[in-house]
Amino acid sequence: MQEARTLLLHTDWPISRISYCLGFDEPTHFAQLFRRVVGYTPSSLRKI
Repeated sequence: MQEARTLLLHTDWPISRISYCLGFDEPTHFAQLFRRVVGYTPSSLRKI
């Protein structure tokens, strides 16, 4: 999740590209796990 946070904050890559780069088959699975572990969605992190 640390790598995901770094990519979300420091790149303009779409969330789907980040999820595929991290080995997820579906961006939805990445977003669900991210929210469960971190406490908020990947897109909400980008809005901070």
